[in-house]
Amino acid sequence: NFQGVAGHSAGEFCALAASGVLTFEQCLRVVTIRGKLMSESVGGSMFAVIDLALDDVTDVIDQLKEKGIIKIANYNSLRQFVISGEIPLLEEAKLLLKTKEAKKIIDLNVSCAFHTSMMEVAGKELGDFLEKIEFRPPNCEFYSNVTGKIVSNTKTIKENTITQLTSSVRWTDIILNMVSNN
Repeated sequence: NFQGVAGHSAGEFCALAASGVLTFEQCLRVVTIRGKLMSESVGGSMFAVIDLALDDVTDVIDQLKEKGIIKIANYNSLRQFVISGEIPLLEEAKLLLKTKEAKKIIDLNVSCAFHTSMMEVAGKELGDFLEKIEFRPPNCEFYSNVTGKIVSNTKTIKENTITQLTSSVRWTDIILNMVSNN
């Protein structure tokens, strides 16, 4: 038994299995469907920005978000983020982030702008599939990517599993909450 579990993006399914919310076999089925739905989604891309403060990243996103889809998809650490969105906005964001002295910008080899509204269709279809699956209460602290906090309500965990496709991964919040809870 674990005190607490978490997983980053698709890794959250390992946490669902480890906490007893889903069986290993259920997770394999859900991850297979999730991967298929995500691979059918097209448009946009993602990049990582390394060694820049959140305020600087947020400032750039705020400047561009009125033009279309762009957001922080992953809060990976206090100074490492993944930006996801429409390609022209991502290119503009890279230029702006370089002026703020980002140490490194790395394009990610992905087929879509994951963790954005571009994944809404996949999220709806995943939700339809998950309706048939029973989620059990976790047997330890389960930290959600969507909130970065402990979630124990099975209905909320299921909803977050669907919402996770369009929501930012709050990994930094998860780690900070795990540390402060121990």
